[in-house]
Amino acid sequence: MYNVEILLIRACKSNNPEKRLASVYRRFFYSGKMETFDLLIILNNLCEKHLPIKSGDLLHYMNPQRDFMYNCTRDTPYAERALKVLISHIRLSSIENLKGFKRPCWTRNKNDRT
Repeated sequence: MYNVEILLIRACKSNNPEKRLASVYRRFFYSGKMETFDLLIILNNLCEKHLPIKSGDLLHYMNPQRDFMYNCTRDTPYAERALKVLISHIRLSSIENLKGFKRPCWTRNKNDRT
């Protein structure tokens, strides 16, 4: 697993994923404004490679009746809704399922003490 992929996963699991993802996107991909569709493709490739999601599940999560789960409205664009679904999928996945994921040093040291 590449360091950029690790940073993207950690950004999705943070308290403010949109802000962290924008920071990682600016640092490694494009220094201008973050494009939702580009980030959607990047996270989709990441999920295909490390965290497979079934197409049926993705369609189920994209259902407009689940807008409240992702803080969306009926007017939310498709790409933004799909991005929030992928962020949620990465956020709720277990780190143990990710081969090659490196935990931050302070987390490893904290777990060694207990």
